[in-house]
Amino acid sequence: MTDFTEGAIEAAEAAIDEAQKSGHAAEGVETRLLTLYSFYPQRVKPDYVLKAAMFALMKLPETDFSACLPLIPDGQLTTEPLSVVVEADNLLVTAEFERFWTFIEPHKKTLEDAIPVHFFEAIRRYIICVISLTHLAISRALLARLLGFAESDPAFDDCIKAAKATVEGESIRFPPPTIIHKQNNPGTSDLSSPEQFKRIMNVLKHEK
Repeated sequence: MTDFTEGAIEAAEAAIDEAQKSGHAAEGVETRLLTLYSFYPQRVKPDYVLKAAMFALMKLPETDFSACLPLIPDGQLTTEPLSVVVEADNLLVTAEFERFWTFIEPHKKTLEDAIPVHFFEAIRRYIICVISLTHLAISRALLARLLGFAESDPAFDDCIKAAKATVEGESIRFPPPTIIHKQNNPGTSDLSSPEQFKRIMNVLKHEK
């Protein structure tokens, strides 16, 4: 039976700390901590609420972030930095990727201080998932903008390789979109999942 006593909060926070080290959070980690905080509001730590929300967003196209929202008081959701994460989710699920990077730029340091490097890596994997489902090929310049990179950035080339895409002159060609990357654990094999495919297609139709 799941422990929702006040004493379970420290273990839930420790799970978030462990996720920060590894770069991915196990299933349910975020909602468990936020549920405990909702039971014991005097124990809420805003920095852990932010981290939980960010880890949930990193799991797109899964719906973890939407599951977290009802567990966070409205006052926190409408106040920075959590309000930034909420708007980031809106831009990502409506596939407004260039606007996402423009919006997030002034807040990058705050988010990187909360979750170093892994957050933006996960977001870029999600963006590539969506783009590769809608384009067989795309210009290198446009893809760089959608991923928030300068074309000359070596990390941009790393993203192209990780997506198993090929460079054809000024274009990037993606493999057939039959494999969806497992977002919440980049170290595991890719996953072919009709459920994940359906979630991403809902994103493309602007449905949550």
